[in-house]
Amino acid sequence: MFDLLSSTTRCLGVVALRGLFLASVMTVILAFAEPSTGMLLRPAAERPLAERPRHTSVAADYTDEYRWWQGAPSVKMKNSVRWVCFLTRIGGKFEGGGEYVRAFIWKGDWWLGGASQQKGVNAGARCVSITGRMFAYSDEFSWAQGQSAVFMGDAATRVCFLTRVGGGFEGYGERVEILKSSLPPYGNGFYLGGKSKQSGVHARARCIVYGPPGAWYLNPSNGVQLYPPYAEPRAANKYYPNVYLYLEKKSSVCFLVGMSGKFEGGGEYIQTVLSAYSNKWYEHPSSMQVQPAQVTAGCVY
Repeated sequence: MFDLLSSTTRCLGVVALRGLFLASVMTVILAFAEPSTGMLLRPAAERPLAERPRHTSVAADYTDEYRWWQGAPSVKMKNSVRWVCFLTRIGGKFEGGGEYVRAFIWKGDWWLGGASQQKGVNAGARCVSITGRMFAYSDEFSWAQGQSAVFMGDAATRVCFLTRVGGGFEGYGERVEILKSSLPPYGNGFYLGGKSKQSGVHARARCIVYGPPGAWYLNPSNGVQLYPPYAEPRAANKYYPNVYLYLEKKSSVCFLVGMSGKFEGGGEYIQTVLSAYSNKWYEHPSSMQVQPAQVTAGCVY
């Protein structure tokens, strides 16, 4: 009888020790888990394909438009870990290198701001959360007048947008833009570039990255390769305003990818706008000049 009780006691002790060990392991795992999902925090590039987001909806998790006007302090937007921000409006008098607007990262947060020695310089920006099929976002690419176009990456794995524009814009001789092109030696990709007959014209841009090509984009239903969601840019100007991008509010968000024309004051601006009437996105330029402001926009959906 004593031997039976001893055996039972030893068995219970082993079970208890195993329980404590499993509880300790779970405590360590949860300590390094994401609060919202419980998944282990690992760099996205190290996650196995089974854990990575597939070609599912972005769910339009984006902010309202933040606004900044010259003379005001920079506007704090969202944290730079979970969100990426881009320019959605640029306006005012751009006379030279003293004028610029930007969406930038400082101390772990996104900010909207700029500088001006002229009048009426202003900017707008939105942010979209890095969730679902979005993988990460890139470092900032820079271009300045006199330089060749800057390659920003394979068009099959990313979409790109403006984060800073500055310099003197006196007409159609000045332009900054993001192009999807097959320029050698890189082939099909996104490029940041422009032209200028004035001074100080420059631009910066980032890209949302959707992961490596190949199996990442294979449609499980038919095996056809899928590409990152991107609505091709459409140009609008004073004579053809309000170019609809034909994308619904709930499934997309749109950003600036190109700017040209004469920016002489508060009457000149370019913007991506969500129509309250149609609930669709469109690009809208405003200008009182002979060579009016032109805007090119793109969208992610």
